[in-house]
Amino acid sequence: MFKENNEYQQEKLFSPVKNLSTSIEEKLQNHWSTHFHQHIFTQIDETKFERLYHDGYSRPNKPVNELVSLEIIKHLLGLSDEELEYAYIFDFRVRNALGKETLGDNICQKTFTNFRRRLMEHEEETGQDLLHEVFEDHRNYFQEEFEIDASTQRMDSTFIEANIKQLSRVDLFAKVLHNFLCDLPEEIVQELPAGIDEFADTDNLELSYQLEPGEIPATMETLAEHR
Repeated sequence: MFKENNEYQQEKLFSPVKNLSTSIEEKLQNHWSTHFHQHIFTQIDETKFERLYHDGYSRPNKPVNELVSLEIIKHLLGLSDEELEYAYIFDFRVRNALGKETLGDNICQKTFTNFRRRLMEHEEETGQDLLHEVFEDHRNYFQEEFEIDASTQRMDSTFIEANIKQLSRVDLFAKVLHNFLCDLPEEIVQELPAGIDEFADTDNLELSYQLEPGEIPATMETLAEHR
């Protein structure tokens, strides 16, 4: 069930931020995470993504503005999904970028992969790249907000978009390889080249979880060779 995230607009009565000294508060206001929150996070139109979720009664979705922002932060900081999960829970820079003043909420590792899968399935069915539309909206916003000349400056989203799609394909390749190996007799699996037999283990199904952005292309090549 789709639900917009407006929680960040509600001021907390008690939070560590309210106890910061003036000098530290000034540093926080000038930190990248605050600018990210003001100029990226709050500008994400969540309603674009409503069609990714069922209309029937179910648990509300993880906030889309958080998920899109986390994908951007993942590539800005060069994090794997595993590192991103812990950053979401414990790193105040990331919490601040998402408009969160306290710790306490968690995020499941499958949330990242499920969101990417929904994006890809929607694009395959409709031809509409929702994430690209978000970047286009932000490009227009930045040009207007900061008076950027579009002829000399641009917001390049190609790298992030490509990696998001590749991460989904990495998990798909790993799953196909896993299913293939499970259908083979064990004696044949043991004779396969080193490295392939690892995918018979279910622990390797979420391969993308520990990949940093720079490791994605090489992993894709390796999986393609095994396939």
